This record gives sequence, structure tokens and C-alpha cells, in this order.
Amino acid sequence: MDFLDQIEAWSQNGEHQRIIDTIEALAEEERTPQIISLLARAYNNLAEGENVGPLWKAIDLLRSVEEALHDDPAWNFRMGYAYYYLDQEGPALYYFERTLETGPEDEETEDLIRDCRQRL
Repeated sequence: MDFLDQIEAWSQNGEHQRIIDTIEALAEEERTPQIISLLARAYNNLAEGENVGPLWKAIDLLRSVEEALHDDPAWNFRMGYAYYYLDQEGPALYYFERTLETGPEDEETEDLIRDCRQRL
């Protein structure tokens, strides 16, 4: 199993801290924009309840690779997700709409867009 497949398997198993520890142990030059985006996903998934620090960490990580990934639907969804769970529906809506602009239709994203619009 290659590295990205292993990260995906850990994500499916809810092993978000393991993903964070593994990626953060990589040398800086090994952290591609795609890997940094996966690290941000793990931080997004680690956030629970009042513990919003991981969401802010995810946003910081995603902003660091914005130039390379701004047209990637996964990058846009991860930005929208972080803002959504920070109760910032305006920015969340923007990134969820970009998710659909840059990728295929996605029912989950469409549901989140409707929810953001309703809350606004």
C-alpha cells in the first residue's frame, strides 16, 4: 500500500491523529500540496464540539497551498467544511459553491449550500 492509500485507509477508520502525526513527521520537502490538504482534512475531522482549534489549523494549512489547489474541489470543500463548523456560513457558502464549480455535482455539498443559505 502506498503512502496516500495508507492515509486514506486511516481516514476511513477515523484515525485522524495518526494521519496528523505521520504527515507532520515528514520532512518539509516531502509535504506536497496534496499531502498538506490531507493533513488539513485530518484536522477538520479531529475538531469536535467546542474544540475548534483544529478547524483554524486546517484553514491555515489550506491557505498555505491555495495557489496550487484553489481549483481543486477537495481543497474547496475542506475550506468550506472548516468555515461551516466555525459557524461562518458566508465563507463556507463561497467555498462550497466553488466545490461544485470545480468538480462534479455532489449531494452532500448541495445540502451544505442549502443549509448555509438558510442560515444566512
